[in-house]
Amino acid sequence: MPGQPMTAAELADYLEAKALLDRRSLNPEVWETFLQALVPYPEAEVVDLGTGTGAMMRRLAMTASNPDMVLTGVEREAALVEVAIDRCREALMSAEWNCRAVEEGFEAERSGYRRRFRFVRADCLEFEPKAPCRAVCAHTFMDLLPPARILARAAAWLAPGGLFYATCNYDAGTTLFPAHSDPALEAELLACYDRSMDNRRWQGEVTGGVYSGRRLHGALTAGGWRILAYGSSDWNLTPIRDGYRDDDAGVLAALLEMIHGEGRSSGQFSERKLTHWRRERLDQLRSGRLGLIIHQLDMLAARP
Repeated sequence: MPGQPMTAAELADYLEAKALLDRRSLNPEVWETFLQALVPYPEAEVVDLGTGTGAMMRRLAMTASNPDMVLTGVEREAALVEVAIDRCREALMSAEWNCRAVEEGFEAERSGYRRRFRFVRADCLEFEPKAPCRAVCAHTFMDLLPPARILARAAAWLAPGGLFYATCNYDAGTTLFPAHSDPALEAELLACYDRSMDNRRWQGEVTGGVYSGRRLHGALTAGGWRILAYGSSDWNLTPIRDGYRDDDAGVLAALLEMIHGEGRSSGQFSERKLTHWRRERLDQLRSGRLGLIIHQLDMLAARP
């Protein structure tokens, strides 16, 4: 997500706060198709790009039915790598897996199942796996880099028929509820927020940006990938009986700050109008009335 830069600690807290939101937002049919496509491989090697705090690695390790998995998390931020190791180990130990430290991570065993967690500090465009892998995952990541460039790298890493599973890809849709007292201002502010994503470049190339979902679909099709499944994975940060689920309130607060930050950075809005917008939305958040829906897409494809 765009906005004012977070510290490593703030980013780790934000990623963990949204982990439960992400889990319930994943498209269930695409997720199940991914798990079933892994079933024929008793020993599955999976690379998780931009792993952050390792949420996708944890989710996959404890859900997949494969007897043996090697999960490699690729993350360029050293502080996040350390957090990912700790969070993944804590999660598996809490689920009664026996864990022991190994080089670059740890191993976990339970009831005949084995998981090897390996963490690599690297830029995903410079990373090279030690051996061909069965699947590459990219969670809330494809908006940051050129989709075709990532797919070319993933295709080189994957074994024949290998899978690319990309989740929660933003696709141009942020809606706040209830209607703001100045709807024209909010429409302009959200358009500014979207532009900040679309203006992002990587070495001069267009990134997934605001249309990450549809751009990824287009890049998969153009690259000859076989699309196995795709569907919506919208974030529904909406109140239930005047309260919020899981850590949704914290995620909402962070998103409001990101939107507000982009408005300030643009120089397009007066400070008075931005302050009014922020105060009204924060008051609604505190009273359990604020809702936010973000449109996203999940994609699963097999290597050409």
